[in-house]
Amino acid sequence: DSIVNDVIAPHDKAAKAVWAKLGKKNEIPQQVEWIDFFCAFATFLEVPNTSNLESSLDWKCLKAILDVKKSDRYVTRDNFERFLSWFGPVRTGAKEGADFLKQITNLLRQEWFHGNITKEDAESRLNAEKKKGEFFLLRFSGTHPTYTISIRKKTETQHKRLNKDDYPNIASLIKYITKEKKKNSWQPCTYGRSYYEILFQPDVVSMYNVDSITSHI
Repeated sequence: DSIVNDVIAPHDKAAKAVWAKLGKKNEIPQQVEWIDFFCAFATFLEVPNTSNLESSLDWKCLKAILDVKKSDRYVTRDNFERFLSWFGPVRTGAKEGADFLKQITNLLRQEWFHGNITKEDAESRLNAEKKKGEFFLLRFSGTHPTYTISIRKKTETQHKRLNKDDYPNIASLIKYITKEKKKNSWQPCTYGRSYYEILFQPDVVSMYNVDSITSHI
């Protein structure tokens, strides 16, 4: 299963145009070097793009979502368009752009968020939890530009795809999941937790004060 590449919100056409400009001879590139993408996308967001910020936590989290490998350090067009479908609309402006990056980091901080894993991987991680009770995780849908909650019940694992239109931003998504977790007494699945190594490396710091978005949650 894969998300169709052109399933992009109309308001993210400007972001797609940024990608197109990274090509040569008016050709839309299929991949670009990470550092070129970083400079162009930071400029688009209207946030600083100095080299020391490229290694900050916010950009490391974005790099992880874009699945940039250490071995080649390229961003692919497919992964960028998936990113837009999951996190769009992209907000720009000195504060808005910073908040947009921070919301991505904040989602990755949630112990129940596992990102881009398959349905089978989700079930495997949920079944690896040895404690009794209902466990859950949130992941990207493999077939639609949205999110899926996977829940381990007593006798089965259920998968509920969310309607992305109900959550205009990541803060509202986190608020909804937190509410559902409390209401249903769900326990977060932390087995094989994605992004753990990135988030808890001692040498990685956040680009902006986390207080810049807590008022939205």
